[in-house]
Amino acid sequence: RHYAENCSWHFLTAASLFGITDRVTTFTTDNARNVVAGLRRLPYIHIPCAAHVLQLSLHAATNAMDLHSILQKCRKIVGHFKHSAANMSELGKEQLKQEKPLLTVVQDVPTRWNSTLDMIERMLAIKSELLETLSIQKHTLVLLQECEWKKLETICTVLGHCKYFTELLGGSKYVSCSIVLPAICHLQRVMEMNDADAVYVQKFKVAFMRDFNERWKGAAKDWLMIASALDPRYKLRLKLRLKFIS
Repeated sequence: RHYAENCSWHFLTAASLFGITDRVTTFTTDNARNVVAGLRRLPYIHIPCAAHVLQLSLHAATNAMDLHSILQKCRKIVGHFKHSAANMSELGKEQLKQEKPLLTVVQDVPTRWNSTLDMIERMLAIKSELLETLSIQKHTLVLLQECEWKKLETICTVLGHCKYFTELLGGSKYVSCSIVLPAICHLQRVMEMNDADAVYVQKFKVAFMRDFNERWKGAAKDWLMIASALDPRYKLRLKLRLKFIS
């Protein structure tokens, strides 16, 4: 069972097996309560996973923007094609007829927010083929209204910045620890409200930043600052910037 006590024991066991018990200073984990509670029992600093914090904050922001009903419609449309080879075939024929690339619908996964963005982007990319195919089929789907399509287009722009953040943190061929704070600063800038934002976008940004800042409040930022300061990539950029200013 994943009790806090068991989590603590496994953390120490893993460190011992790798022979790094005396060299471990911090642990980065998701935000599950049992894991966080387990780390409180150990003499290490806990840094929450920034990608997981982003996932939770985006979920809260999506709820605040009342995007749930639109996403439900999208998922049912995707399911209509995903669960029927005949429907998918008709969609492919319509794409060939319109001389469009053969693209299939994308099903999102609730625990991966960027998969929801992938689903929305794909639906927007094949909107005309989707609607034309559905117009000649017998179905009971509730289709999106034009204003809802516009809403999806707008939110894609906002979520695109968050996708960039997630992809940066998901790198496996470079150090990602030093990227966290610069990426958060970038995200905070793009989430600032402006007069051109629609009301639902403002709700999204306010809810996102409130939740994100609350979850990130207790993070050990000093360690992340050191990581960024020691990263030669940022040293080079700083030198170039200072040279340009002088």
